[in-house]
Amino acid sequence: EAIYCLASLYSLLVALGACTNALIITATVTSKSLHNTCNILIAFCALSDILHLCGHLPKIIPIFAGQPEISSTLCCLLQIIPNFGVSSGTLLVLLIALDRLIAVRFASFAVRTSVKSHLVVRFHLFLFIFIKFFNLITYLTILSSVICSPPEAFHGMGKNLWVLASLLVYCISIGVYITVWSRMRKVDKTNSRRLTETRMTPRQIPWIAFK
Repeated sequence: EAIYCLASLYSLLVALGACTNALIITATVTSKSLHNTCNILIAFCALSDILHLCGHLPKIIPIFAGQPEISSTLCCLLQIIPNFGVSSGTLLVLLIALDRLIAVRFASFAVRTSVKSHLVVRFHLFLFIFIKFFNLITYLTILSSVICSPPEAFHGMGKNLWVLASLLVYCISIGVYITVWSRMRKVDKTNSRRLTETRMTPRQIPWIAFK
């Protein structure tokens, strides 16, 4: 019975994740103020997460059916679309980070370039890298019985390469976000200093006049 309790909790978390990501997509579509490059990328990332969450259904449903394991071939077929979500979500995290870096480091360029142009460039970058990700799914097929989750669509060296590629993308994303954070911190300090100087000036004028 413990496995059914865990599967029920897992199902609840999957449903909660799908609902919250759906709210992000709905808010982005319905609110015109969110129709910019960053928020559109975030909405696509939310959609990718929903596809990713669907990949846990082939693991949950067989558990409730009393047969947790299915063939690896069937698992590969069931996980094609969810793994599209996993890989695309990983890449979209990087694209969002790059978008924030451009907005902070090259603000004038970001303002001059249209949202459509931003998205077209990012789409081609995304498509190129994703094709490399997707090639890993057919790197090596091992026939066996598996508890079907998104990583189980990859086999042997293909799974190792997929994990390493995902970790590399996330590490690059973290590096970009740290760069953005440090840049924003410097800007905040500069603005705070200027604001302090602006506030002090009116107070200094009467003192100078008195002297």
